Amino acid sequence: MDNINMSAEFAEFSRFLEEEMKKSYSERAAGYITNPKNMGPMEDANGFATVVDSHGDELHIWLKIDDNTIKKAGFFTKGCITIKIAGSAMTELVPGRSCSWKKRTEA
Repeated sequence: MDNINMSAEFAEFSRFLEEEMKKSYSERAAGYITNPKNMGPMEDANGFATVVDSHGDELHIWLKIDDNTIKKAGFFTKGCITIKIAGSAMTELVPGRSCSWKKRTEA
């Protein structure tokens, strides 16, 4: 099979997957799957956390905090589509929120 046929088949399969996602997820959630927001580490982050669920899925979160306010957020996941959606949505929801937690240290 040549590259042209493979490219056409891949494009067709991609369209099929996109249509199936629209049936299962809201338009916004499907958008986060195909075009995640703020994915990747942030160079200027001054806050970081990793969350691991019971299935072993990882969500790494970077925050830029200034004057006790979250200015921006980034994420990376080694997990399922649902965690990718949650991470992407979180990075759009938290900027502008205040930080009211105390620093926790590991024992």
